[in-house]
Amino acid sequence: MLKSAQYKYVPLRGRDVTEVDTTLSPATANYTFHESDRPESAFVLGEEDNGSVIIFENYATADGKNSAVNLWGYAHKGPAEFIAELSLTTGTARIDDNATDLYTDTITRVNDVSDGHSKKITIRDSGNNRIAKVWFDNMGYQYIYAEVYDLTTGARIRPMIRPW
Repeated sequence: MLKSAQYKYVPLRGRDVTEVDTTLSPATANYTFHESDRPESAFVLGEEDNGSVIIFENYATADGKNSAVNLWGYAHKGPAEFIAELSLTTGTARIDDNATDLYTDTITRVNDVSDGHSKKITIRDSGNNRIAKVWFDNMGYQYIYAEVYDLTTGARIRPMIRPW
């Protein structure tokens, strides 16, 4: 019998992001690309996880607010590898009954040509007031890290991942 695995969305980071992260840099102490500087909040993928889909929950924000994220992957004992830079915009799809707890509606890849992932990254259901998704192949990564580098003051963002 053929069975399709059913995985749920889980927080990609252990806590909501309330302020921008220190940006990974090849020249910044404790924030280099070296695996020993991998952020503690990097998500640990299972050995069976071949791909992932990521969505973004936004709290204490409004429709049309922007944020931005860099996605990074780490192989087992490997350096940070750039996956994609994403621009995010909230829509009107509510997470709960609060009118300021909204899903990201629009995801746009920034610098598409220079992105570092060797397989196609797909953005689905973007720009229609539903829940925009980013799909990509995990390509041997053991960890995924979402680095938030732009966030509306007072807002919180929760990256959610569903690996399969």
